[in-house]
Amino acid sequence: MSFGNPRPRPKYRIPMDEKPRTRRYCVLPARVAQDDELHYTSFRVLMAYCLHANQFGICWPSQITIGRHVSRHPQTVSNHTVKLIAKGYMRRLRGRPYGMARKGKGWVNRYQILYDGPKTLLPNKEQIFTPRPRLIDEQDADYTARLLEDKGEGLKGLENLDWLCLAQAFCKGVETASGVHREQEPQKSTAIELVKRGFEPDVIQDLSHKSSLARLSQGRQPPLTLKQVAEWCNLI
Repeated sequence: MSFGNPRPRPKYRIPMDEKPRTRRYCVLPARVAQDDELHYTSFRVLMAYCLHANQFGICWPSQITIGRHVSRHPQTVSNHTVKLIAKGYMRRLRGRPYGMARKGKGWVNRYQILYDGPKTLLPNKEQIFTPRPRLIDEQDADYTARLLEDKGEGLKGLENLDWLCLAQAFCKGVETASGVHREQEPQKSTAIELVKRGFEPDVIQDLSHKSSLARLSQGRQPPLTLKQVAEWCNLI
């Protein structure tokens, strides 16, 4: 970890008086202190997740919430979350083993802090639903809107954030159905059109999941683009 090198000013800097309130301390995996390769932002993102972890290391803050703590865009948080998972500091928990197969049935993305590395045991259902510490009244959408307006981006900025959420939902739907990764950027034009038509990420993820399963059952590869899902469902 390099703290001595000068770093560029973050694009999404949040004034300290607008940062979420935090706990007095958080518990981090001890090996992070000796990880010379861990990126500075990854370290801060991990700490922000730990601020939200319950006593069993389970947390489920939104990427916007994490971004507010560390002054980074939600997409940047997502990128560093993937890196932390790959390095064995976190694990993404699936809802199906706990009887919660879909987000619409009460499941939200939950992560487990791996204090003992990849060998850390999976939590039981009681542990995974143990309440997390309450840090703030979460009003991420209202905050994001005000932040973008302050930057002069207004509704256009919100639209940019919304299309990314729909693109992420498409990628997640395809991946959960087939295990195949899709990129977000190629979905931009279709995602913007769907934002204008009022579609929510949960709907897009569900339709992308169903479309992938349908194509796989026919011996075809899962959809390459969000446009294929939209045409399959007659959304556009």
